[in-house]
Amino acid sequence: MPFEQSIATNFDWYFPKYAYRHSPKEVKKWFKDTKLKISHFNEIDSGINVTGIK
Repeated sequence: MPFEQSIATNFDWYFPKYAYRHSPKEVKKWFKDTKLKISHFNEIDSGINVTGIK
C-alpha cells in the first residue's frame, strides 16, 4: 500500500469523527427495508462485509 493511502486509511480508521460502527442487526435491517436478499454476511473485529441481491 502506498504511504499516502496508508495515511488516509489510518486517519479514517482512528479519527472518531470519521469512524462509524453499526451493529449486524442494524445492517441486516437496512437490507430488509430495501428488499435486498443478503447473499453474503461476514462480521469480523474490523467491521462487517455484506453483499445483497435485488
